[in-house]
Amino acid sequence: METGRIYLMADVFNALNLTMAETRNSKLLGNYYNYPNAAQNRWVPNISSGLLTKILNPRVVRFGVRFLF
Repeated sequence: METGRIYLMADVFNALNLTMAETRNSKLLGNYYNYPNAAQNRWVPNISSGLLTKILNPRVVRFGVRFLF
């Protein structure tokens, strides 16, 4: 009769807590609105230009057990 086996596993991701950016907003400086009356012309900056929208979570540890029988 053959005995079973047990495998213990551990995975560590981003253990040094480095900034891992996955996605950013597009780099758009803003909009310039041009009206017939020059006094109404204005520049409106884009406040979300280049901001991070998704990062990798810091210090993720995963444990697992595998049974073979």
